[in-house]
Amino acid sequence: MQKVTNILSGLVAAGMIAMSLPAHALIVTKSASGTYNGQPRAATATFAYGNGDCEANTLCITLQNSLDIPGDTTDDANDPTDLLTGLFFDILGLPIGLSKVSATAVDDLVTVGSGGYATVAAAGTNVGAVWAYKQFATAPTGHSGHYGIAVSGLGGTFGSGDLFCTPGTPTCPLLPNGNGGTTSGLGGVNFGILPVGDVQTTGSSGFNNNDPYQRNKAKFKIGNLNLVTFNANSIFNVTFQYGSALNEGITPEPASLALLGVGMAGLAAYARRRAAGK
Repeated sequence: MQKVTNILSGLVAAGMIAMSLPAHALIVTKSASGTYNGQPRAATATFAYGNGDCEANTLCITLQNSLDIPGDTTDDANDPTDLLTGLFFDILGLPIGLSKVSATAVDDLVTVGSGGYATVAAAGTNVGAVWAYKQFATAPTGHSGHYGIAVSGLGGTFGSGDLFCTPGTPTCPLLPNGNGGTTSGLGGVNFGILPVGDVQTTGSSGFNNNDPYQRNKAKFKIGNLNLVTFNANSIFNVTFQYGSALNEGITPEPASLALLGVGMAGLAAYARRRAAGK
């Protein structure tokens, strides 16, 4: 499969395959790595349009704090700026008036303490009461994208009206906290996404251990899209937000952008035929 992927990449680069693929068959992945105050970071956002549970005219975005350095504790979350709290992006040809569909915890929500993680909500929990989506006329300071998703208010950049759903309604439950109560709304970094490589037993002195945090990934759906095409060039101006201040983000490097096909059997067969003809 890796050989086929390499062949496909070569054909695309050579212009033998059009960059525009069927909208129902494409996933675009954007990744970034960098450092902040000497601390490494890595994040990934996967955009899927009209594929699987991403129904027609729906964009699914899976956001991951992907930092994981085997045998090295520098991927441990010890400070609020180590938590992934948002994403900004643009989509080519994207119309205004998009709708907020859902926000879901892909992995458990946990509290972080010296005794390890304590699960407060299971994977699949609706987190629309704490995550927000907003479209901006002018991109927020430090970012280029005009569409944003965040779990932090980021100094008033997002407000309660931007939440994915109205907290306390039947379809928008309040979320548990580590004190046995419930919470909702935009806070600082609570419910932010922990790094994949976070060391569970070290706890943290830099952020509230009683607040829940998202392990690894969260997934968001945005509706009311009507894109004629969706391809690797459709997603741009991507930045990943960390902490609770707008100047704490990172931007993907061009070399880190990946085109991943879903249901690409036809293209794979085409690549094999091309390779066999050489």
